[in-house]
Amino acid sequence: MHNKRMSEEEYNKRIAELLDKIQSTSSANEDNDQLFQRYRRAEFDLMVEYRLGADFSRDKWEKLRAVHDQLMEKVEKLRRAHAEGKLNQRQLLSKIQDFSFEMKKQYSKFLTEEEVMLLLGKEQQNIPFFTYDADNS
Repeated sequence: MHNKRMSEEEYNKRIAELLDKIQSTSSANEDNDQLFQRYRRAEFDLMVEYRLGADFSRDKWEKLRAVHDQLMEKVEKLRRAHAEGKLNQRQLLSKIQDFSFEMKKQYSKFLTEEEVMLLLGKEQQNIPFFTYDADNS
């Protein structure tokens, strides 16, 4: 199926190098939020390449990005609401968990069951894919 998957060692190495790469290619006009957004997208792309392979369908990859980007926008709004005291930690984590299940549901619309399992991991089929550390928000 998707044969060109990188090793865990290569994945970890590339993740470790990612921040330096993003910072070295930043422009003077880019603020921290824009840098973080580029980092988050590059990190997501590496995760997809690691779990589904470099030869994974570009069409599906773009759909994955769109779903992931939508979720991350919602999570960022929640993070701000939490920081402003509009949501307590329990409410925040509950909403993020809801988004995690929604992400899996959205992915399942265009990925095969096998692809969903590869992306999320067999052991995480009933566990949210997305995690969030509310203490560091």
